[in-house]
Amino acid sequence: MPDRTEAVESGPHAPTGIGRPLLIEGQARLAPAARDQAWGAVELDPDTSRLDLVSRMLLAGYWTDLGRAKHASVGAFARLALQLLSVGAPPELVARVQGAMGDELRHARLAFAVASRFRGAPVGPGALPIDGALDDLGIGPLVFELVRGGCLATTAGSLEARELHEHVSDPALRFVLGEIARDASDHVVLAWRTLQWVCDEHEDDARPYVSIELARLSGERERVLSEPPRSPVRDESLLRAGYASALVRRDIHMVALDRVLFGLRALVDRGLPASDEADRATLV
Repeated sequence: MPDRTEAVESGPHAPTGIGRPLLIEGQARLAPAARDQAWGAVELDPDTSRLDLVSRMLLAGYWTDLGRAKHASVGAFARLALQLLSVGAPPELVARVQGAMGDELRHARLAFAVASRFRGAPVGPGALPIDGALDDLGIGPLVFELVRGGCLATTAGSLEARELHEHVSDPALRFVLGEIARDASDHVVLAWRTLQWVCDEHEDDARPYVSIELARLSGERERVLSEPPRSPVRDESLLRAGYASALVRRDIHMVALDRVLFGLRALVDRGLPASDEADRATLV
């Protein structure tokens, strides 16, 4: 039996990595990592023979966080299905959200399998803290979830997975990153089309919240530009090994912000449909 009580990394609010965050009261919730064999029980064997111990531990931490993020994404899509049901969404949207939840479950298992290989010991998620997740299912929280979790975070995750996929050579890692990048692109399109539906069906309630998010993200872009990166180093050798540094992720975040701001402006101005922008936003 796996030991689910031994914490491997601290806290439910660690870095999220690639994934749709489970946002509760504006904060991303994550399960702590724990010694667990079940989640990583997938036949994957990335080559670690050329990695020194420090690099292996960096990669183990990165892929563990990725697994935790994908595990939380299962919860994020489960809640999104309830949010959509509460506002009368059509069955096609709900079905696509259910499909995305299955994608994230598969991604989590693949990521934990890779993390376990780098770590040299099994690792998986502990209990996901979901208290407060269903406190408010109104239009405002739904728009916040779609913009922040769907449009922005998922765009950044898709770009990060693609960036890694373009650099890594290990067949096992390329397979996992290819799966994540492909599905994340679909999830970006789903987020924009869902946001478009919400604005069409609940226009008077939804559009003011879209404008609020547009202003918030514009301010966030200015803050990111004014702050120096935590690490000015773009380590190409680690990128080839399957690790995205803080500088790589900052640059990706800026690209994602620009794409989302363009789409939100179009939506607010009632020009280009947001779903069309989604299709273009998935192209690198």
